[in-house]
Amino acid sequence: MEKRKKKGGAIAAIVIGIIVVLGVVLGVLIYLQGKGEEEEPEKKGIDLDSVSELQEPDEDDVIMDNSVMGHVDGELIIYFTKEATDEEIIEVIESVNGELVGKDLRVNVYQIRVNGANREELEAIAEELLEKDCVLDAGLNNVYSITQSMITPDDPWSEKGENEELDWDEDNPFGHNWGLEATRVPSAWEYADYFTTINVGIVDNGVDRDHEDLAGMDIEILNPSLCDEGNGHGTHVTGIMMAEADNGVGM
Repeated sequence: MEKRKKKGGAIAAIVIGIIVVLGVVLGVLIYLQGKGEEEEPEKKGIDLDSVSELQEPDEDDVIMDNSVMGHVDGELIIYFTKEATDEEIIEVIESVNGELVGKDLRVNVYQIRVNGANREELEAIAEELLEKDCVLDAGLNNVYSITQSMITPDDPWSEKGENEELDWDEDNPFGHNWGLEATRVPSAWEYADYFTTINVGIVDNGVDRDHEDLAGMDIEILNPSLCDEGNGHGTHVTGIMMAEADNGVGM
């Protein structure tokens, strides 16, 4: 009787042990299965509406390549075609692990930061992006150090008359240059690099083709007999249209 009890107790212990082991194994399997089914962390997508304009860089982020020109560290400027979709733009930005910094939808340009990329790497990335159909142009975010004397022409005309010191004052328009100052025309010289040549036609008389600011210009006079007529108004109007700037003479 005693032997039967011992034998029965041993069997019970073995059964309990097996149950415990099976429970542990089952628990491990359930844990591993649950871990495998965990969702990956949601990646934060690029929101094209998070910015509305191009951003001026911090001085600390600007690397000067020479005394005048430099670039923003780790930034690219990308121009997209007008047909480019939001999905294509986002795909391009994500393809370079970029971060959207700014944009100007008027010209479909986007300012992208590629952290950790040096100048050579940025240039290589830009070259690759140019192969994409939706990219019109891509390159460094170049900056320039320009003084007022570098952008303001040295022509001597001022409100005081010829051969006197320039004294443009857009904040306080006055004198002969009132109209130009009031409409802040002198500030347009800051965009001189964007100027392009166009053909214009002028209906007037009294044009002096030998004027110091018109000499050498490509001017075609359709009726030469009118050149010497009038009070020189044609020279005045032609000068506004195409006077040679930054040549130290005239206007």
